[in-house]
Amino acid sequence: ITPRFTFPNNQQIVGNRLSHPSFVRFAITSTGNMAILTDNGDILLLPLSPPGYTSVWTVTNERVFIFYYQPRLCIAGTYKNWSGLGPCHICPSGTRNPGTLSTPILHCLPCTRNSSTHSCPSASLVEIDRDLLP
Repeated sequence: ITPRFTFPNNQQIVGNRLSHPSFVRFAITSTGNMAILTDNGDILLLPLSPPGYTSVWTVTNERVFIFYYQPRLCIAGTYKNWSGLGPCHICPSGTRNPGTLSTPILHCLPCTRNSSTHSCPSASLVEIDRDLLP
């Protein structure tokens, strides 16, 4: 079995309050949400996020017992075309996500400029003019 993602990760952090947690119990509900109990008795609740979103912890300095994650749009250079708990995936080479759209990104936008003069590497936000690169 190959894991699809790890938690925490670069998009789904645990924040200051939980700087080095040990996860004691881990559960997935029948609706697909995730709950984690730490060795300090803290509870993390990650809701299933729809396509184009990932669940992130928005207030990372709270000193509370239960930490709620909330769905947020995928960050620039990433996309997500399924419902699930994990982070958004990096846009493949030849595509981009500028991160300026207010709608979910289910598929990265294709790069359309001339490929001999412009480049769109993995995780691109924009098409890069190769003449401007050293």
